[in-house]
Amino acid sequence: MGNFVSSLKIRYKLWLIVGIALLCLVSTGLLFLVSLRNDLHEEKKIRTRNVVEAVYGCLPYYFNLAKEGKITEDEARKQAIDLVKSLRYEGDEYFWINDMRPFMVSHPYFELEGKDVSDLTDVNGKKIIIEFVNKVKTSQSGFVGYFWKKPGSEAHIPKIAYVKGFDPWGWIIGSGVYTDDIDKAFRSKAIKLGLVMLVSALLILGISLLIAKSITHPLSTLKKGMQRVGLG
Repeated sequence: MGNFVSSLKIRYKLWLIVGIALLCLVSTGLLFLVSLRNDLHEEKKIRTRNVVEAVYGCLPYYFNLAKEGKITEDEARKQAIDLVKSLRYEGDEYFWINDMRPFMVSHPYFELEGKDVSDLTDVNGKKIIIEFVNKVKTSQSGFVGYFWKKPGSEAHIPKIAYVKGFDPWGWIIGSGVYTDDIDKAFRSKAIKLGLVMLVSALLILGISLLIAKSITHPLSTLKKGMQRVGLG
């Protein structure tokens, strides 16, 4: 390899350096985009987990009220359900509660409360609630991905839910968020990065061309001069 490089003309050596610089630029950009997409997904997951954990933290309060005899257990459950059903975040995002059977204990929108939801599936045939139950059985909490129809659209959009089990009542509380906005944010940032990389590449090429010309032109002139002297 060293012999090959040393045998190249100065002009080609310069363009080899430029090619390596452009390759490094593109590689860095691609690595950044991969990292960016992962970070956007992770940020979405962390936000979803945090809001579910926050609401989950209210359940022991109602459980302890019943345990201390201040209210009945039925009343404690009802108050907890009313609270969870009323909460919203990021616009219309909501929380639900299902149990381990699995039946839907609380849902603010769809007519699912009190119903067996073991057969509730997404467009890919995934049994969504069963997946929630299995996640809680194996890990007590965690993330589950699935598809769900977005309000105002016929399209089924990817969602990711965070679920956590509340053992004293056999409940699972969870919330799911659509992830299509990740793709939009990623495309927007990718386009901006692509434009920056394009401008950077053009600058590298332009400056390299000027440098190459400033080196090769005097050498070419010198070579021609020496040839004239030799001929003379």
